[in-house]
Amino acid sequence: IPIDDGEYKEYPIAEQFKTYFKDDKQLVTVPNESSGV
Repeated sequence: IPIDDGEYKEYPIAEQFKTYFKDDKQLVTVPNESSGV
């Protein structure tokens, strides 16, 4: 994810979750449909 100074910030994200970028401001993580939750 690019930050203000042009560098990138990395975030570890577990594969059993679906993660998306909401409103260009935050990461949202929800259980994957196949996880049975």
